[in-house]
Amino acid sequence: MSQPVMKVFDQPDVASQARDALLASGFDPSIVELQARDDEAGPVEGNFVCLDHDAKPRVFHRCTLLLTVGTTSEDEARRASAILRDFNACAGPRQ
Repeated sequence: MSQPVMKVFDQPDVASQARDALLASGFDPSIVELQARDDEAGPVEGNFVCLDHDAKPRVFHRCTLLLTVGTTSEDEARRASAILRDFNACAGPRQ
């Protein structure tokens, strides 16, 4: 059995696009999990508003998201890693 493929994202839209790419390429939704990660004190970085002098306020959402693919073979793990490579994710936690 292969180790799960884990990648960390800090932008929810990019994490969602990565998950969608895995599903579109045939990965079963039951093995693809996307979780927002916090510590006991809450998110390290929360949502905030950026005020530009001449523009409308912009809201930024920032958090840490962990995308896990429960692969069952080395080939499947390589395929998932190749798909995720295009989404600028960080390596996930070590097992």
